[in-house]
Amino acid sequence: MTAVHDDSAPGARPHLTITDLSKSFGRFVALSGISFDIAEGEFVCFLGPSGCGKTTLLRAIAGLEVQSSGRIELAGRDISRLPPAERDFGIVFQSYALFPNLTVVRNIAYGLENRKLAACRTRACKDW
Repeated sequence: MTAVHDDSAPGARPHLTITDLSKSFGRFVALSGISFDIAEGEFVCFLGPSGCGKTTLLRAIAGLEVQSSGRIELAGRDISRLPPAERDFGIVFQSYALFPNLTVVRNIAYGLENRKLAACRTRACKDW
């Protein structure tokens, strides 16, 4: 896996810091010693072939997967052991993780409705 990021903010305090992150599934090592910093507003891409650990890394950052070792910090705060609901991350997977019987708007609204958020009352929402 290769982390590609924009260094346009040199000297900026890291917003996300990953330090020596590792994740194993039994004897299979999915991540080993991953370390990097991302500044706030920085654009980052994780590139690599299937099976190299991109999704495992994202799942660990979001709290959907507990790392075997290492540290994840957000704005200087250790979030390594926090549950997903207490982190400020989300993942949208490229595979079909949608309800095929719902429209795009209904799929997006599902999570909001689940959280009991108020319905959108703007004209833009009604047009959907």
